Amino acid sequence: MFNGQWKRTHADTLEQLCFVLEIKENDKIAELEMLLNANLSTIIDEEDDQITVFHRFVFDLDNETEDSRVIKFNQLDTCTAMNGEKVQSSYHRSGIASIEGHEGDFSITYRIDGSRLIQTIKRGHHQFRQISEEIFY
Repeated sequence: MFNGQWKRTHADTLEQLCFVLEIKENDKIAELEMLLNANLSTIIDEEDDQITVFHRFVFDLDNETEDSRVIKFNQLDTCTAMNGEKVQSSYHRSGIASIEGHEGDFSITYRIDGSRLIQTIKRGHHQFRQISEEIFY
């Protein structure tokens, strides 16, 4: 269900992301702004007990960066959260089209809705969401 490639078409505001992540430092805000303004492609490779998520951020023709992450289901792990802190994480399938997890104080959801990938980060009652459309080849 999660195997595929998506391109970001919508994201909540930089202010919302900074609020959810509790980011106040100007240099970190500038870095997040660059990431939000970049063209983002996400590739997910799904296996029975894990997914691998590849992100490719293209800032302009000569400037891009990539990262990847393996998310193992039903295992406690250590990761670097979106705010840069090392935290404990745990993920599980919450449905055929949904993966939920925690990274420290953050709740993370990956959900497929038709041809859209919806990624949500929550802290308390506050959330940041980005939506990507599937790229068909």
